[in-house]
Amino acid sequence: MLLSIGSFGQNTDSISLGIIDTSIVAGDSLIIDSLSGDSTFIDSTLMSIKPKRKSSLEYEVNYQSDDSMRVDLRNQMVYLYGNAITTYGDIELKANYIEISLKTNKLSAKGLPDSTGKIVGEPIFTQGAQTFEAGEMKYNFKTKRGLSKEVKTQEGGGYLHGSIVKRDSSEIVYIKNGMYTTCEYDEPHFHIHANKMKVIPQDKIITGPAYLSIADIPTPLAVPFGFFPNSESRSNGLIIPSYGEAVNQGFYLSRGGYYFGLNDNMDFSLTGDIYTRGTWATYLNSRYVKRYKFNGNYSIDFVNSRFSNKEYPDYFNARTFNVKWRHTQDAKARPGSSFSADVNAGSSKNFRNNLQSTSNNYLQSQLNSSIRYSKSFDNSPFSFSAAASGNQNTQTEIISIRAPEASLNMARIFPFKGKVPASSTSFKSKASIDKIGINGSVDFSNKLEGKEDTLFNNYDNSMFKNMDNGLRTQSTASTNIKLFKYLTISPSTSHRIVAYRKTTEKVWNSDSNRVDNKKITGIDGFYDGSASLSASTVVYGTYLYKNDVIKAMRHQVTPTASLSYRPDYSDPFWGYFANVQSDTLGNIAEYSRFEGGLYGSPTAQENGVLNLSLNNTFELKVRNRKDTTGKQEDKKLRILDAFNFSTNYNLAKDSLKWNPLSIALRSNVLPGFTINASATLDPYYINPTNGRRINDLQYNRTGDAGNWTRANVAFTYNIQPKKSKKKQEEKSNELSDANMYYTDFVDFDIPWSLRINYNVRYTNTVITESISQIIDLNGETNITQNWRVSFKTGYDLTNQQVTYSSLDIYRDLHCWEFSLGVVPFGPRQSYNFQINVKSAILQDLKLNRRRQSSIPER
Repeated sequence: MLLSIGSFGQNTDSISLGIIDTSIVAGDSLIIDSLSGDSTFIDSTLMSIKPKRKSSLEYEVNYQSDDSMRVDLRNQMVYLYGNAITTYGDIELKANYIEISLKTNKLSAKGLPDSTGKIVGEPIFTQGAQTFEAGEMKYNFKTKRGLSKEVKTQEGGGYLHGSIVKRDSSEIVYIKNGMYTTCEYDEPHFHIHANKMKVIPQDKIITGPAYLSIADIPTPLAVPFGFFPNSESRSNGLIIPSYGEAVNQGFYLSRGGYYFGLNDNMDFSLTGDIYTRGTWATYLNSRYVKRYKFNGNYSIDFVNSRFSNKEYPDYFNARTFNVKWRHTQDAKARPGSSFSADVNAGSSKNFRNNLQSTSNNYLQSQLNSSIRYSKSFDNSPFSFSAAASGNQNTQTEIISIRAPEASLNMARIFPFKGKVPASSTSFKSKASIDKIGINGSVDFSNKLEGKEDTLFNNYDNSMFKNMDNGLRTQSTASTNIKLFKYLTISPSTSHRIVAYRKTTEKVWNSDSNRVDNKKITGIDGFYDGSASLSASTVVYGTYLYKNDVIKAMRHQVTPTASLSYRPDYSDPFWGYFANVQSDTLGNIAEYSRFEGGLYGSPTAQENGVLNLSLNNTFELKVRNRKDTTGKQEDKKLRILDAFNFSTNYNLAKDSLKWNPLSIALRSNVLPGFTINASATLDPYYINPTNGRRINDLQYNRTGDAGNWTRANVAFTYNIQPKKSKKKQEEKSNELSDANMYYTDFVDFDIPWSLRINYNVRYTNTVITESISQIIDLNGETNITQNWRVSFKTGYDLTNQQVTYSSLDIYRDLHCWEFSLGVVPFGPRQSYNFQINVKSAILQDLKLNRRRQSSIPER
């Protein structure tokens, strides 16, 4: 039933009642108390009270109920029963019982008991995006003031509870006996309790003296006042640090600072560490995004580490830094061109000496960086790219920088396609000419390499003097021909022209009795090229079995043979090589003027290499045991994914023409179990006194096929239990209604995973022989829905020592979370304990404890 009121009049004689819609709704009734006290029952769904005076209200008040409505015209009261709804502008009030006073412009609402006596249909007040749930509520439409009891409302990412709540005309809310929490339960797991609270919508929440309560148990954690941001828009704020202790650096505060929400597209935070023994660090982190354009982030770390005390001999001071930048362009931003960056550069010891670095950063042995721009041209095979890249070895501290680099590329084209008249050649040869494809590129590059502590010392411009430059053009032409339907022939040629700004001249220094290298400045270059011809085919063999389980085995063999030829560019005809005295005896050595260049140098020997390879795969066809009708297809089981042999024979050499035979095997015949193996067999005899190969087969000397110089076998087993979808659904339903903060259900079909890796490596130089064995274990399990435990460890069987190990424990506490990370031994021996609120609003409500035994690197 819906009643519409234009305004509330102050006199009964100013109210007229008119029926707008006389449709009957079964079960509804309207009781009207007339001025004489008589009652009239009218079946109606829509009523309107129209005043003679102008309304003092801003909006029209509408209300309805599912059960019944009673209008008392003498006292100007309206009573709504059963799922009653009242609306006024953007305000909506729902309750099982609503009482409206036409004289005072007030309404009150509450729930009603059901057949069991339980109060249901308690008031829900909504204005815009804000919602209040209360046990009892009163509101004045004219003054826009309200009073509620036992209220729960959501403010931003948190929830407010209060025994008495007042709301004034400016929409500011005052709460008595209030609780603030990020837990959505009616009885939250934790809350911040305050006798007085003030809520300024879309701004802040302010409290008087407050304390933290967990499971309704007060804790000694108290503050004289509380301040919580209450805005969905960007804002600035403090970042509370965590604290801990390090053996060599003392107590510390870590990652404390300030957050700046600059605008809708960018933010950044400035944080730092400080230690009682002098170590300090600063961290700048920023994110940026432009919708449909690009997104990225960057960070700059600077660490000033001081270990031990100045009075001790092990004291030292180290300054390190690290820069990270990642940028990604949206594919739709500029079709045909792209820009990307992935930079990770800095001091090699930055992560090793910084106690706050993660395990992944600590274990890094390489820091790689790249910045790249590329552009493709429409309706053209050409594309252009420019790049800068860097590689830093954190162990040797050698930095290699290549910048700037540019490349103009031509994708493969078929210049003769459709241009050869059919009458001038046979169909087969014409088809081969049509398939001739050509591609090419022009590249330019600069390279700078050296130790990180001296590379950028540019007092005498030595950095630029030592920079190498190079220009390269290369092209390839190829085609393929099908012979006898089964054999594929692929001829190809490649050509390369390289130019350098500097070349090398070697001079014998009689004073120091050594060869000195001199860099000659001047444009110089060389040409080299090669040609190749390859042939390949595929052979299948099927072996049938009369077996109840195995029906057949399929063996696929892919033999490949290729012949490549490259001239001897050390021939004086080319002029690329020169001679130099190499020792005091007057021996002469040959060298290339282009050695050490960015794109290499011409080969010094003629090469006519015959490459041979044989790839094998084995499959089984197994009967489907689940099928009793014989209609379902048989299963295919791969026994060996690869069992490959490869070697080559150099026709141009005068000795040691055969290269070692390489063997590789890969199989995962059992679910989760993988075998990767490789080995190298050298067919030549190796001198046991000096380890040199002799131009005589091992078979001729000892009757053996050769020397196994290297072998590696890795067994990997990934184990995790199978769980039916039905069981997962049953378990999910069982836990969905449980409060997991108080109760954990142990699942005997708990999800878990374990990765076991056993690696054996064998090396043999004939002089020395060694075997290394390492076992690695990685595992994770969910003991309950909320407990997760993971670990990483290993054991070096050769050196009889444990490799890097860690244990991580995580506990989901619904609105809280707990984590414990332990490195029990080694140079990173430490533990890190943290319990914190999940919500970002209360991210500083946390307890963190970390202790580390640091072994610094000078």
